[in-house]
Amino acid sequence: MSFTRKDLIKLHQETCDSCRQVLINKNHDYSGGIDDPFANFNASEFIGIPPELGILMRCMDKFKRIQAFVNTGTLKVKSESVEDAIDDSINYLILLKGLIRSKQLTRSSEQYDGGKV
Repeated sequence: MSFTRKDLIKLHQETCDSCRQVLINKNHDYSGGIDDPFANFNASEFIGIPPELGILMRCMDKFKRIQAFVNTGTLKVKSESVEDAIDDSINYLILLKGLIRSKQLTRSSEQYDGGKV
């Protein structure tokens, strides 16, 4: 039996639904309950790392874990599956997209307001 286009579309929906719920839960925990979805990433600025690069570094951690699975067919830490690492990567990329969009909106607003915030 092969994996069909219908199976792929179903997987996409299931993955998006699951990733969304994980993002909601983890974002609450990592943001300390405040209404700043990027709070933990913005904290990297204290050590001179732009938050975008902080997110990319976390992606690289997940990519290396996925690469290890692809190369060996197994992972030593059983509490996080390769699918978990893929889902985390998806959420990090969505967070990066959101952070970039947030900064673009802030810049547009500052330009519109004549630089007044």
